[in-house]
Amino acid sequence: MRSKAEVLYSLKDKNKHFLIPKMIYFSRREWDKKRSLLIRKISHTFKGAKVAIRSSSTKEDTKNFSNAGRYLSFLNISSKNKKLVTKKIENIFFDYTSKHKKNYRDQILIQEMVKNVKMSGVIFSQDLENGAPYYCINYDDITGKTNTVTSGLNRYSNKSLYILRGKEKALRSERFIKIIRATKELEKKLNSDRLDIEFSLDKKGSFVLFQVRGLKKIKRL
Repeated sequence: MRSKAEVLYSLKDKNKHFLIPKMIYFSRREWDKKRSLLIRKISHTFKGAKVAIRSSSTKEDTKNFSNAGRYLSFLNISSKNKKLVTKKIENIFFDYTSKHKKNYRDQILIQEMVKNVKMSGVIFSQDLENGAPYYCINYDDITGKTNTVTSGLNRYSNKSLYILRGKEKALRSERFIKIIRATKELEKKLNSDRLDIEFSLDKKGSFVLFQVRGLKKIKRL
């Protein structure tokens, strides 16, 4: 089964309805063997821009369960601060081994931080409770941050919209039309209608994909 980082990397080119931030990823084995080279690659790739340093563990995504949010991630890290980047990567690898047996296939995903965020959130392509055919969008269109919904720690993190599958044409909001178009493109590319999608819309109205994973199996109504 592909990791979160590998799935995202496979989607990065020739997408009509969504964008993927500049990204790189590597395994624990690669980090142990060529740490200095990877730190230089990070610095060269992102050229001083702020980055998100995220988990991409072998234990995060399976067909039967999800460990979304279980592992550490760090936002707004300066890619030119090599010491800090190294520390945050080590923090995540340490976090892995504190929760499961050391696995050299565990990965780190590094993405460029997105600027000018107008809206961010999470989309589930079916109801989490019972598998009903609704697109469930939880979003924040106030703060301009990318993690308020996933953290659940902000008073603007609890806006929700449910859209019955097959009734998308009833939408009148351009931003939600774009979100559903992008979600349908992802469903087609991944051949799945059980997706958990972390996204943002920038001020130009572009849909930006941060990560996508499969939902655990749910007994349908």
